[in-house]
Parts: sequence; structure tokens; C-alpha cells
Amino acid sequence: MRPVKRWQLQLNPGDFEPCRSFVAVLDRLYGEFAAREGASRWGDKTPSYILELPLLSGLFPEARFVHIHRDPRDVALSWLEMRFGPGNVFGAATAWKRFVATGRRDGASLGDRYMEVRYETLLTEPEAVMRSVCEFTQVPFTSALLRRAEVGPVYAKDSQHLERILSRAEIDEANAFGWRRRMRLADQAVVEAVAGDTLSELGYEREGSPRRIPRLSRVALATDDAVRSAIKRARYRQFTLRNAALVGRAELLGRLR
Repeated sequence: MRPVKRWQLQLNPGDFEPCRSFVAVLDRLYGEFAAREGASRWGDKTPSYILELPLLSGLFPEARFVHIHRDPRDVALSWLEMRFGPGNVFGAATAWKRFVATGRRDGASLGDRYMEVRYETLLTEPEAVMRSVCEFTQVPFTSALLRRAEVGPVYAKDSQHLERILSRAEIDEANAFGWRRRMRLADQAVVEAVAGDTLSELGYEREGSPRRIPRLSRVALATDDAVRSAIKRARYRQFTLRNAALVGRAELLGRLR
């Protein structure tokens, strides 16, 4: 709940008296934050929610779902730079296929409550895409949507890491298809072998004919992914605990002053 605490909402226990469910409590929290920001609707962009569309659509019958998909080779490169997530290209491609395929399958049953957006189109035609998203979500379009929002508290290990974090918030066409310059051919082949069918369904180019990864190689790649991702999780947990301690110390010092 630390992120919610940073919103500094002016709420007290009595404000939740009418709430009789977890959904009502959540709506009260997010609704208060949205109202303070002058927004008529609130949303959450947690990526893993794409695996829970049936549950979420039932809990929030008025909700609309925007599914943004991106070339898995760029997703893999991005994931492997993060402190958490898959441990190798095989794991990234496997997770991407699961997320995208599950989201598209479940989204199809939601009718006009579900919308797909191609990330690369968002970068090249931001205004057109955002206008369509606003129409879909029933919120007014403003030019502010095309500018980077103010970035809240950011934890970076150095200035270069901070610059990468901030640059991800920019609408920059160069963020698309970086795998053509940065990904090894062997890794491209792994991604296409794992997720080639979904790549084709979404209209992404493929560099070669689909290749089958031998069973023993798949076991080795999956094992390597499991080990590396476990190490990343452990290090990320240490990182978040350390930052939580620093934030808590800063808050305490602020009160003492």
C-alpha cells in the first residue's frame, strides 16, 4: 500500500463506512485520487491484469480494457534490463505469448468493452491513437495526453539508469523495433520459435522460417530462465526493502523537523 500512501489522500476510516466490499474500497481510493487530479475515470496499468480479464470484468462491470501489445523482441530486450521478470530471451518470449494470447482470447468475449492498441502505432500516430482510446474509454481528449506526465518518486541506481527511466515516458518513434539493432540473431530465432504464430497473427515481421527448439534445449533454456529470474527476484526484493527503509527514514526525519 506504500504507493497509495504516497497519493496523500485526505481520507479517514469514516469515509469507507458505506463500502461493503473490496471493490467498493478500491473504487473509493482510486476515485478520490482521480477526482483530485480532475479526472472523471480511474484506471490501473498493471501488466499482469491481462491474465485476469474474466475476473476483473465481473468485479467491475462498467470497466473498459485497453490491451497494448508490442513486438516481443523489443519486450524481451526491455524485460531483461529490468530488476524483475524473465531471466532470458526464452522466458521473455514464453511470458509474452502467454500474456498476449490470453488477453486476446478473453478480450474477445468482452465485446465493446475491450480494445487493442499496437504500441508501434501509438508511437508513430500518437494523437490518432489517443483520440480513439479516449473515445473508447469515454473521457475527453486533451493535448496534455501527448506530453510526458510529471514523474513521481523514482528510485535509480545512477544517473544513466534515471535517464533510461525518464526516457521511457517519452513518445519516441525510436522506441520501436530496436531489436533490429540490438538483438542477436540467435535470440531473434528463439523468440520466433516460441511466439512465431502470435507474431504472425498480430502482423509483426519475421526474420526467417519458424524453427523448432529441440526438447532438451527447451528444458535447458527453461531451467536457465527459472534460475536467473529467481536471482532477479531476490535482488529486487533487497532493492525494494532498502528503498522502503530509506523512504521511511526520510518520512520520519521530515516529521521530526
